[in-house]
Amino acid sequence: GILPYSGTAFTINEQAKLKITRIMHREPTTIERLQCGALSGLFAQTLTYPLEVTRRRMQTIGIVPTSGSESAAVNFTGVSQLKPSVDEMPAEQQRPQAELTSQQQKTITPSQATTTATANATTS
Repeated sequence: GILPYSGTAFTINEQAKLKITRIMHREPTTIERLQCGALSGLFAQTLTYPLEVTRRRMQTIGIVPTSGSESAAVNFTGVSQLKPSVDEMPAEQQRPQAELTSQQQKTITPSQATTTATANATTS
């Protein structure tokens, strides 16, 4: 995120300017300030990029929510933010679509019935 990057860049930039002031016994010139800023951005990006990659990977596999009420910025409950994997899902959520109960079969719309009948006819 922005916090580790900006905190690291700001710290390195300020420390570099202080170092120039102590060594040279004067304020840094414009070019020296530009160099401090460029190097601090380079080092901050290098240090924080692995954290950013890890965070993005965790978001894409569903460990860390990206938005909504379960967002890490809103909800700090920890374990409740974890989404169940396929292995942890209840059995009724894992069964194939073909195994519909009689109640579910009654609620199929005519367009779904036509699609199902067509699919069954082509596989026979």
